[in-house]
Amino acid sequence: MGSGIGIGYSELKIDGHGAGRSCPIALSRDLVAVGGVRLDAREDLIGALGSCASANPRTGSDIELVALAYRRWGEDCPAHLAGDFSFAVWDRKAQTLFCARDPFGVRPFYYGRFSDTLVFGNTLSCLLLFEDLAGKLDESAIGDFLLFGHVKRPERTPFSGIRRLAPAHCMTWQGQGGMRQRRYWSLAPPPIDRRLKANDILKLFEHRMRIAVADRLPGSGAVVAMSGGLDSTCVAAFAKEIAEASETAADICACTFDYRRKSPDREAPFARAAADALHIPIHLIDCDGDRLEWSTENSRGFYPEPFADTPTSQSYRRYLALLKRYRVGLTGEGGDPALHPRPRHAGRFFRHLLLGGLTAAAVRYRRQTGRFPRMGIRSSIRGWLGRPDGPPVVMPPWLAPDFARRWDLTGRFFERSVSREPAPCLRSEAHRLVTQPLWPILFEREDPGATGIPAQIRHPFFDLRVIRFLLSLPPVPWCVDKGLLRQALAPRLPAKIVQRPKTPLPGHPLYEMIRSAPQPLPVEKMLADSGLSRFVNLRRYLQILQNPDRIRPEEHELISRPLGLAWWLLQPTPGRAGSCNAGADHGKRTSEKPKTILS
Repeated sequence: MGSGIGIGYSELKIDGHGAGRSCPIALSRDLVAVGGVRLDAREDLIGALGSCASANPRTGSDIELVALAYRRWGEDCPAHLAGDFSFAVWDRKAQTLFCARDPFGVRPFYYGRFSDTLVFGNTLSCLLLFEDLAGKLDESAIGDFLLFGHVKRPERTPFSGIRRLAPAHCMTWQGQGGMRQRRYWSLAPPPIDRRLKANDILKLFEHRMRIAVADRLPGSGAVVAMSGGLDSTCVAAFAKEIAEASETAADICACTFDYRRKSPDREAPFARAAADALHIPIHLIDCDGDRLEWSTENSRGFYPEPFADTPTSQSYRRYLALLKRYRVGLTGEGGDPALHPRPRHAGRFFRHLLLGGLTAAAVRYRRQTGRFPRMGIRSSIRGWLGRPDGPPVVMPPWLAPDFARRWDLTGRFFERSVSREPAPCLRSEAHRLVTQPLWPILFEREDPGATGIPAQIRHPFFDLRVIRFLLSLPPVPWCVDKGLLRQALAPRLPAKIVQRPKTPLPGHPLYEMIRSAPQPLPVEKMLADSGLSRFVNLRRYLQILQNPDRIRPEEHELISRPLGLAWWLLQPTPGRAGSCNAGADHGKRTSEKPKTILS
């Protein structure tokens, strides 16, 4: 590699992607590329590469295509790529490191700097092997979690020495020249297209959804995390059709979490009915046996940041075991936000209402259904008038006073009521929801480096071709009550599934477990051992914890966030047995090498 340069990798083989597709490194005389890459639209990319492509690029790995793209377009190459990726390219001639992360942040990318060393990788635990990076928690990020449930700033991690490369960003490092970052892509709101006829819209959606699922479906098959709703059921339907049409006879199954005895949940029966109609097996994962488990013994990976729901429940472990068997999981994540009909931009809404055909579409909808479309106009009006929508949000009353003052948590909490300017388009709420910073955190939580399971979870709705198309649709009739999905699924599923109303899960399982558990909960030792008192006033918190009936179900995270943070602080730190212990020394550097390091 050269003086002071080292790159390493480990390979996760996913069957069915063709020769060399899963290889995570590409070597040539002038370039070395490494990363976790799953590209969409390979044929389009190969055509655009032209003479830069190798003799037979169709049999090459995705990372080899990334290296060719860098050779062809240089630092502009990420804008020509589609798919899920985080990668680094070392340019031997220019002595330059170039890194990039996909637009939605499906694949993680972490980096850290100390003295004259740069360390980077797609797994946080590798960077934590360096005591210079792992030795101190970022209290500001911890404050974000306790206030909002996740770190609000996409570049921060709970470790002060480690940063994320934000989604849709690239980074260049050149020794003494230092480091620079920039955003290479933004989701421009597409114009609403009212010229297409209904049949054309359905055909275009089916085509885009089919190729999005096909690009993510290995020849060996996959398990679809399928509720009884429309988004994941749509993914399962297309996956089954693709598997039946292929020569590999891919094995498709579904799984769903069953909460029927904990709450009046109706999803499991609908999920079973959908699986029966699609002729795929379904695994009902019973959640009624879940208990409040806060032991770190069953955690196989290392979770990049704390989260409110414990990842060690029995039902979650069964899901991971099923995922390990199939190696690929498919979800319906992205359908809800991309099809959201509510307008947040008042000017564009009234313009479309008066001149853009929205009024005529609403009248037609009324004639066809007997009611006007539910677009969330009342909520939008409250927002335009500066009135918060929904129940009032409560400032956590158990924050440690010194910690709260040091990081001005009260001021940061009330800043959340000031929402960013909505995109200037009719589908402004959908645009906001698709691009919100919570998605990369959820994706990182499911990454193999976090779960410790050699399997990938993929999200067909978070495909650029699908997202752009869905955002270009008029809200009436296609987005109201997910009319597009209902029409697409009508010939594939029974009417009782297609026509069912949207039914969110009643209550919250973790809140119900806490409320029904024997009181007092035996967690005081765990809270003390974790060092949580640095951030939380334990006396005030225990008063709330032992009296859960005093809070509303939607405020359950007032209970669960401190528990989740305590569990996270007690995770064994990579490279050393023991706990993080709330910001103490996280362990000495060991002889084990990180996956990817440049120094």
